[in-house]
Amino acid sequence: MSRFLYLSTILVVSIVIAFGCGKDSSTGPGDGDGAATGNLSGVVQGAARQGLEDVTVTVGDVSGQTNEEGWFLLAEVPVGGVVVEMAKDGYLSAFRNATVWENQTTHIGEVAMLEAESDVIPSGAGGTVAAADGDGRVTFGPDSFVTEDGSPYSGDVDVEIAVMLPDDDDFFESFPGEFEGIREDDSVVPFESYGFMGVNMYGSGRAPLRLADDTTAELTIRISESLARSAPDTMPMWYFDEDNGVWREEGYALKDGSEYVAEVSHLTIWNWDWPLDDVCTITGQVVSNFQVPVANALVVSQAVSGAYRDEDYTDSGGYFSVRALKNTMASVWAFKGTYASQAVDVYVGEECPVELMDPLVLLEPAFSIGLTWGQNPSDLDSHLFIPMTWDPSWDFYHILWTNMGTLADDPYTALDTDDVTSYGPEIISGFQLYQGTYSYYVYHWSGSGTIASSPAVVNLVVGGQARNYNASQATGSVGDFWHVFDFTVGSGGGVTITNVNHFETWNYGGYDVWGGDGVSLRGISKPTEALPDDD
Repeated sequence: MSRFLYLSTILVVSIVIAFGCGKDSSTGPGDGDGAATGNLSGVVQGAARQGLEDVTVTVGDVSGQTNEEGWFLLAEVPVGGVVVEMAKDGYLSAFRNATVWENQTTHIGEVAMLEAESDVIPSGAGGTVAAADGDGRVTFGPDSFVTEDGSPYSGDVDVEIAVMLPDDDDFFESFPGEFEGIREDDSVVPFESYGFMGVNMYGSGRAPLRLADDTTAELTIRISESLARSAPDTMPMWYFDEDNGVWREEGYALKDGSEYVAEVSHLTIWNWDWPLDDVCTITGQVVSNFQVPVANALVVSQAVSGAYRDEDYTDSGGYFSVRALKNTMASVWAFKGTYASQAVDVYVGEECPVELMDPLVLLEPAFSIGLTWGQNPSDLDSHLFIPMTWDPSWDFYHILWTNMGTLADDPYTALDTDDVTSYGPEIISGFQLYQGTYSYYVYHWSGSGTIASSPAVVNLVVGGQARNYNASQATGSVGDFWHVFDFTVGSGGGVTITNVNHFETWNYGGYDVWGGDGVSLRGISKPTEALPDDD
């Protein structure tokens, strides 16, 4: 399946994407230094779009790991523009730029990491390391390597290379940063990519190496067949500034038959890009399923034919303006949190701007709850009790691993996945609020250790409010039941959060609401007797 068909398919529905491991924080709800924060989530994939486990995801001082399905959640990320780095041994590091909003979850979508190919060359003689498919290669001269402190290196050099061309599947999902860069005269321009390459070098003990001063390496990349006719004789070269998340122009490549060849003085991720001086804009609006303008939604414009993509966040009225290549089709969609609109294909001609007559419709959850934890215990479970106002014969609807809810009918709330192999994530998303009190618990189902020692972390977003809870700070005697929070929805729709963060030992007045034979997991009646006191 092509990348375009895949994107169109996945965005037709509301995407419920799980959250992975977050920041190991000792900050309790309402604590901290007062700095505004939000959450950041995403999915990291490897070959054949399989989730990639144990990827280290870092934003500044905040870091976490992906779970076995590639999902992650970083909590308490400072608001503003950030650079997201994803790293794993044997892969080319991936980078995304994102904006984090206060008390909201920014979702960066699917990120494809490229598995590096490697070969060993002698430092004294140098040599060439090439991608197996012939898309690119790097060539070193003799004695080209030094250690990070600048000392000459002698010995075997393990060279890793990863190459991506515009015609490859997952090109857009693997592309670092944005499709624009800073020219050598400091002007900022959009560009169309002809492909990129990353090279890593390691010495003994996998110690990183770099090129010696006054030394260059030769990078060669194949020109995609779809771009061969338009390929210029000279192509500007750009390297990715990992600290700032931007492309910077440095030097140029020369066309040699069906390839581009460039000499570079340092090795990082390099990009062959042609600056664009004539692009068009697509304007429009993003609204919710209730036709309410959605602010801070990310809108993406991606070329259907060509290697260009642009992004813009909506303003307070839900309006956006994204760039697109002229005289071709662009696919446009919006997402916020973990939910996306349907993709719309737009033809962009010479007359600009192009205005979308119909708004992009984006489903927004009324609340979301994310649970992550450490290696032990192996299995923690989420339990949410929802006031069952739509059926007076019951008091609560119970969301748990055997009754994961539904988004098609009451309670319009669902648990996306049940993780049983450590770390999480488990996330519950709800699209409708019911008057009454919601209660959320975590249960230690199996595995060694305790909820507190893991430690488990819960993130709640509801009613424009965000809370982060850490089980290591919970009160009471550590047990298998962690009552994390309640929130109450008033008659006017207002939400009040009650921070509980307490270990409990009761079994809901004798009702086996945690599972078992003969128990109604959908509807639960309140016990008539008083609940036992908490420990």
